[in-house]
Amino acid sequence: MTSASSPARAILQGIPAAPGRVAAPIWCWTEVSLSASAPGLTGPAGLERLRRVIEQVKDDLAAKTARLQAYGATAEAGILEAQGLMLDDPALLDGATALVNQGRPADDAVAETMAPFAEMLRASDDPVFQARAADVVDVVEQVRRALHGTAGMPPPPSEPSVLVARDLAPSQTAGLDRALVVGFATEQGSATAHTAILARALGLPAVVGIAGLVDAVRDGQLVLLDGDQGTVLIDPPPDAIRAVRGPAPVLADAAPAVTRDGRRVEVGCNAAGLEDAQRAAAAGADGIGLLRSEFLFLGSERLPTEAEQVDILTAVTSAMSPR
Repeated sequence: MTSASSPARAILQGIPAAPGRVAAPIWCWTEVSLSASAPGLTGPAGLERLRRVIEQVKDDLAAKTARLQAYGATAEAGILEAQGLMLDDPALLDGATALVNQGRPADDAVAETMAPFAEMLRASDDPVFQARAADVVDVVEQVRRALHGTAGMPPPPSEPSVLVARDLAPSQTAGLDRALVVGFATEQGSATAHTAILARALGLPAVVGIAGLVDAVRDGQLVLLDGDQGTVLIDPPPDAIRAVRGPAPVLADAAPAVTRDGRRVEVGCNAAGLEDAQRAAAAGADGIGLLRSEFLFLGSERLPTEAEQVDILTAVTSAMSPR
């Protein structure tokens, strides 16, 4: 960390992970700690619960994968598809089953089964393979949280913010609300990790590998995050804030799509929710060709009611009115 002229105006140096500059208050990500034990995780009941949870996590990953694809990040969606394949690997369930049959709780059994695979990746001489250990850990933690009935995401911030955390898993990064998280900074991570790759695909400025970050900032503190230089400026001066370009404006072009020879072309969009529909309408789309309705309830801890589904779908279709 290097300090500027004002003692409070410190510049924290990290690794550039995703380009872009943004000024916003800090949202300190609170990682939920799991209890040492939870009921129903041993014996036959624990195995049955583990099987159900694996399917649940696979469904969550499939929804996030489809959302990335709808956003246009098709290649990056493969990151979460690979995590789904880990859950399909018989080695996971077979290894965990053997440990549960020996008396281990299901959450510990999953962690112990997958630990050798993560260690093998960390031991690689290739930094890219080293970074992939985070994906194995991510899969384990998703399963463990689901076994404990704990959400993988804390409650979102109340305003657009820069997320600050010790680390972010790829699945957590893919689940961020882009309207409320405008960038992030972490103590751990690398530019080649999947979290950084997803940040670039989502257009989220990011800086990783900032030693002492969490202890150096406080919730709500204004910062200027520079994903090009790999810095976080604490309490930036007004002129620095004014120099930061705001979010890219929504492209407005409501004119119909017509080829040079006069043929009218109907343009439909893939929409993952209200924000996508609004942008598509402003850009002149004629309608929604594919509405990924599973995303409308992503992150919910319960099934939506019929009235809630009607409200959300009405808002999406209204955004395209009068098309």
